[in-house]
Amino acid sequence: MSTVYDAQTLTPGAATSRLRVVLLLDVLDGHEQKFLAAYDQIRLQVADVQGHISDQLCQSLGNGSQWLITSEWDSAEPFLQWVESDEHRAVVEPLHVCVSETRSLRFLIARETPEPGAAAARNAVPAPTAA
Repeated sequence: MSTVYDAQTLTPGAATSRLRVVLLLDVLDGHEQKFLAAYDQIRLQVADVQGHISDQLCQSLGNGSQWLITSEWDSAEPFLQWVESDEHRAVVEPLHVCVSETRSLRFLIARETPEPGAAAARNAVPAPTAA
């Protein structure tokens, strides 16, 4: 796989090594509670995996059977090690019986709003000046 850099939008070193994983799912009718229980088990397991930062579960506003799971990782390596492990295959097994279709996408984080540390800088109280 090659990496393409555009000098005006992304320069070497500008991208973080953090990884965002997006999983799109279509949950079968009547399987929502099984799906949520399976997600809760996966969430508990993945929270202990080194390199995992956070995850979110979202339901489509317009179509209740469409769900989105996102997770953020320190880098691609810990995610790939976990996703290829026997432990991962065992913990996601109950999820497969609840969904008709899944699509997994993986992205390196190139830009972020606000930039890390920007909120702290905005909220900092300036030091008093000498008179």
